Amino acid sequence: MLTESSPDSWVDVNDVFRILKSGDRFLWPSWRDGHTHLYLYSFDKQNPLGADAKLERQLEKGDYEVLSVEAVDENAVYLTANQGDYRKKGVFSVKLDGSDFHLLSQPEGWHSASFADDGKHWLDRYSAATAPPQWSLCSVGGPCSKVWESRSVADYGLVAPKFLDFKAEDGTTLYGQLLLPAEASAGKVPVVMYVYGGPAGQLVVDQWGGTTALFHQFLLRKGFAVFTVDNRGTPNRGRAFSAAIRHQYGAIELKDQLAALNQLLPQYPQLDKERVAIWGWSGGGSMTLYAMTHSDVFKAGVAVAPVTDQRNYDTIYTERYMGLPKDNAKGYDDGAMTKTAAQLHGALLLVHGTSDDNVHFQNSIQMIDALVKADKPFRLMIYPNKTHGIAGKAAQTHLFQLIEEHFEGKLKDTSSP
Repeated sequence: MLTESSPDSWVDVNDVFRILKSGDRFLWPSWRDGHTHLYLYSFDKQNPLGADAKLERQLEKGDYEVLSVEAVDENAVYLTANQGDYRKKGVFSVKLDGSDFHLLSQPEGWHSASFADDGKHWLDRYSAATAPPQWSLCSVGGPCSKVWESRSVADYGLVAPKFLDFKAEDGTTLYGQLLLPAEASAGKVPVVMYVYGGPAGQLVVDQWGGTTALFHQFLLRKGFAVFTVDNRGTPNRGRAFSAAIRHQYGAIELKDQLAALNQLLPQYPQLDKERVAIWGWSGGGSMTLYAMTHSDVFKAGVAVAPVTDQRNYDTIYTERYMGLPKDNAKGYDDGAMTKTAAQLHGALLLVHGTSDDNVHFQNSIQMIDALVKADKPFRLMIYPNKTHGIAGKAAQTHLFQLIEEHFEGKLKDTSSP
């Protein structure tokens, strides 16, 4: 009925496909023009495999990504997209004839939606970087009424991140954000970089960041600056941006992270270039290990639940952008931190849950073995019976205190090796 290919990148996986109520048309997402947009096809519902589906039209277009389809009625499609700013997400509607594409949600920030069956009413879930989630019931083309909101954080003095732009070596714009202590002498503020870096995670967004963002506010009060940048390869920026990392892991991502850091430091002379740390979780844990084994910039790092060899991770994710191991053995080898353990620079804290159902515990076992054989010192924290999120108040409190103490000891205690 329909074949989608993308020889210079990959075909992304999502659940945007929708068969319309008429039974002879469907919506299909594709980034064939460089960005993810919606395409309307028709087909013979009596014999759907008898011929190729017919493209009726592209419903919308532009320099943005369609992120989800939330509802379809007889006249319109209701979707979320990052039109206007890749760091924000809004709720939009567009008619099935391709007309009247417009924004439904307000204010700017991060919105998701759940639509009623009639397609005329919807639940708007909104947040922003310093605004915790709130929900409103809305009618299409009509007013919204708030029905729930998080407890106020007004008394906590949260600091809004500074949204910044940087340039990759090829001129591509990279988006970053910085939390900076209000008072600091030149060259005195240690920097903690928070990283994800992979094709499944965008960090620099105008969205409530939950526990991790509050932990960063805590680090800020302890005198640390917290810096984040989305390198090439992260999602929701179009095909070329995402596919820049095709068939390799780590090199381009680290190059962009360091390029942004090198552009940041001259702009903020209060930052100490000699006291820079890095940390991340899951893919961010992997990037932390890659950075600490492929550069000498970082004095300390914390890798939580990292993939240490791409061969260890699930095929639908890894092979989508890395290709098959038999066809890209060098790419897999170059991205395996277990093979470069002897190059470790800086004080590493490695963290994993024994029951991790996503990034299996074997990843850290292999890294431990490689570090021991390379005679590299490191710290290790294991959380028994915890899965990928290391969930629970006791475990998360323990973890974040451990991370903060690691950075205190390695970035502030000058006697610490």
